Amino acid sequence: MSYPAVMYKFENVNVKSADNRAYLKLPRYSLTIIDQDPDSTIWSDMMDHFKYCYFDRMYVADNLNHWVLTIYY
Repeated sequence: MSYPAVMYKFENVNVKSADNRAYLKLPRYSLTIIDQDPDSTIWSDMMDHFKYCYFDRMYVADNLNHWVLTIYY
């Protein structure tokens, strides 16, 4: 894998209901941005670009920086 990289995973569907029926179904994905640069702005750019994108957590593993975002798209 070459870095920076973006991995995504389907997690769930957020369903809004009214009048005994589902009227809105929002698929939820988990995005993980992996970069060697600890000052990477890719995660911030993603949050600026997508309306329903939220920061979840950041961690370091194997000398790589991981930013985890939740996005409804």
